[in-house]
Amino acid sequence: MSEEIVSDLEAAHDYRDQLLDRLNTDDPASYVLPIDRLDEAVDFIKGQYPGLDFKDADLKSKLAERSAAGMSRSESDMEELRSEVERVAKNIGYKLHGGVSAGVIHGPGVRAIQQKVMLTEASVIFMTRHLGTLIYRLAKLLARTLPQDVGADGSKSIIWALDEINEVLYADRQLQQDWDFFFMDYSIDPDCPSIGEARKVEHSDEAHLVFDLRESMEWFVLSHEYGHHIMQHSLDGVAGVQGEEYELAKGKECQADLIGAHICMALGVQNERGLNFNAMFNIGAVIILTALDCIMRGRSIMRSGSDDGFSDSSTHPPLDYRLGAISFMLRYIYKEEKPDATEEVQWALNFQNKAKDLIEYIWGHSKKYLHKCYLHGMRSE
Repeated sequence: MSEEIVSDLEAAHDYRDQLLDRLNTDDPASYVLPIDRLDEAVDFIKGQYPGLDFKDADLKSKLAERSAAGMSRSESDMEELRSEVERVAKNIGYKLHGGVSAGVIHGPGVRAIQQKVMLTEASVIFMTRHLGTLIYRLAKLLARTLPQDVGADGSKSIIWALDEINEVLYADRQLQQDWDFFFMDYSIDPDCPSIGEARKVEHSDEAHLVFDLRESMEWFVLSHEYGHHIMQHSLDGVAGVQGEEYELAKGKECQADLIGAHICMALGVQNERGLNFNAMFNIGAVIILTALDCIMRGRSIMRSGSDDGFSDSSTHPPLDYRLGAISFMLRYIYKEEKPDATEEVQWALNFQNKAKDLIEYIWGHSKKYLHKCYLHGMRSE
């Protein structure tokens, strides 16, 4: 009898399930919405976005579909993200080798990881539920923070000027507190952070900005991990943080950032919802990388009381190094596809810088709150 041939992707699915059994500390089934709570879920979602005109039947149908499949929202979202990233990656010419099996870890940590499956060309990619929650909270906070300007023709544009953003923050004490709590939650307990309070997004423009920002950040995170897969990276041999091993790891992260930025830019144009400028110009990539860097600084504060001389001891390169790779990819793509669009390139790079400055500006205020908490005896786990 001939042995049954197992494909690389089938092996990856099996390995993914084994890893999830080991890594999950929460029961994934507990995050699946019961059929008898569909009406409650619809009312909650509509209450979060009162400025949008949801159709109850469509929303309930979507939720019922997930419930019947036994999938949580994060798992359903991951499947949609995986499908979109793979479609676009193939369109722009990247080889996906033996394929990718993607999943959501219902366990500790705020991270995304790629792991090569032994004896295959396939990979397993994971994103923790906590990272998905962080991205969603960050998108909502930014949508509530960024003022919008209405043009003479009725069109609206986001204002990234720090002085006007400062006016929004000073006028909304709750918003200031929500930013402080956001950075505190992920600094004080990196393994199992609080999910925060549910806050309404009152206006339709803000709601659409939430969706765009969330998409752009999630697309970059997943595309970055696909970058590791496309380059056939492995965790083997890069566990150290010194000398050649660190330099090798830093180079691999830079390669993944470049590919992730390329795929994300293409997703900004090639998606069903229409142009997503935050993805198209890699604004989302800059935001999530800067926010995660600030959170690492927050963890330093909650351990030692200071982030002076802070150094991320992981195998990831410094923030400026990674942001440099992202801006390089934007310049490269425009040089190849739109060589005469120099003004648009400068405009996009300017907005990348403003996005970084915005997160660091808000962090500069929130770190004072973290210092105060440390002085009152709060410590990181």
